[in-house]
Amino acid sequence: MQSLAAALPARPGAVKSRTPHTLARALPFLESAAEDPRARRGAAPLMRDVWLPDTQVMVARSLAGSPAVSLWLRKGGTTPRATNHNDVGHFIVYAEGRPVLIDVGVETYTRKTFSATRYEIWTMQSQYHNLPTVNGVMQQDGRAFRASDVAYESSDARARLSLNIAGAYPPVAGLRSWCGRSRSSAAAMWCWRTTTRPRERRRTSGSRS
Repeated sequence: MQSLAAALPARPGAVKSRTPHTLARALPFLESAAEDPRARRGAAPLMRDVWLPDTQVMVARSLAGSPAVSLWLRKGGTTPRATNHNDVGHFIVYAEGRPVLIDVGVETYTRKTFSATRYEIWTMQSQYHNLPTVNGVMQQDGRAFRASDVAYESSDARARLSLNIAGAYPPVAGLRSWCGRSRSSAAAMWCWRTTTRPRERRRTSGSRS
């Protein structure tokens, strides 16, 4: 905040001070900036597709510049423990600007949210995201449990993300691979391909194998 206040222009006639800026000093300048027409928020860019490599998140729509189209969001990576959900491979879908497959969000933050028992909260668990529960086993927390073979492609015709989420589950789930593919184009598509270990091929809930 101090660096922000230092970067703001001084008001006409204001007396410069050698005293470090504080929040109280910065607020009047922030208020003035909000009233400035040049500071008004512009329209959302509504890009055709965006890829965030650090968290492996893809957002794509069937037509750039229009909110009333199909929209996909898929996540492959993990985030710092304090904000992470066990949701590797999770996806959200909008059709014609309306939600079809959603994310339920989170409950009100409490001390437990940022504790070692964080993943006892249902909104943090993979079974409450658009993800499979394999042989009764949910995804595991920790940076070691993540997607592999993550590949993002973008061209004039389409954006595409493929990934294997088997690594997000502990070995007891019996998964060899669980590959997903999302594609944004005139004909949208998302699908899963599953392979379990031969001697542990059992019933899987939450998706078709």
